[in-house]
Amino acid sequence: MRDDAARIRTGTQPAAPPAGGFDPRVSVDLAHLRAQELYDVSSDPESIGALIDEAEKTRGWLIFYTHDVRQRPSDIGCSPAYFRTIVDLVRRRGIRVETIAQTLRRIGVAPCQAPTGTQQGLSG
Repeated sequence: MRDDAARIRTGTQPAAPPAGGFDPRVSVDLAHLRAQELYDVSSDPESIGALIDEAEKTRGWLIFYTHDVRQRPSDIGCSPAYFRTIVDLVRRRGIRVETIAQTLRRIGVAPCQAPTGTQQGLSG
């Protein structure tokens, strides 16, 4: 993870990071963070490993998501074995695992204040 809050800003001019990750060399609109799915049907440990390699090399971050983890996952989910494989890839490298909100707090980015009458903002 990159400890440089100056590289992250909020605003209206997004600089899109590469698919599935974060490029620490550019500013990023927090409303446009990219994430990598963990789906049995469309991702594999080798491609996820390559993304992890790139994140380590660039001192970037990766955001992973899935919709369900079960023996017979939906098309937008993954099996417990696949999820465990990805967790083991990260764990073996000693990479810090945090929620997005935890990371933003750690690097000094203040939570967003939701407009009056809404329930948005960072939590976690």
